[in-house]
Amino acid sequence: MIIGGIIGYTVFILNLESPDLGNILFRIDSSGNKTLSIESVLNMMKAPFIYKQFWFNKKFFNINWIICVSLGILSGYLYKKYLN
Repeated sequence: MIIGGIIGYTVFILNLESPDLGNILFRIDSSGNKTLSIESVLNMMKAPFIYKQFWFNKKFFNINWIICVSLGILSGYLYKKYLN
């Protein structure tokens, strides 16, 4: 189940850099260099607690880290229970 949660969180992080969103994990600074933006990731992690759209609009499910991790844990549990 822990591995499922890690996979779910990895899917969340990868979705932050998808073509639909982009520039959340890595941002271009004033000198034109790509830099890691931890603050932006933290803002995206707080968003499900602030904006209710993250829970009721299916377009936001892939960037709701709680849903991604929960689905990963559930997948890991079901895999271990039925396929292992």
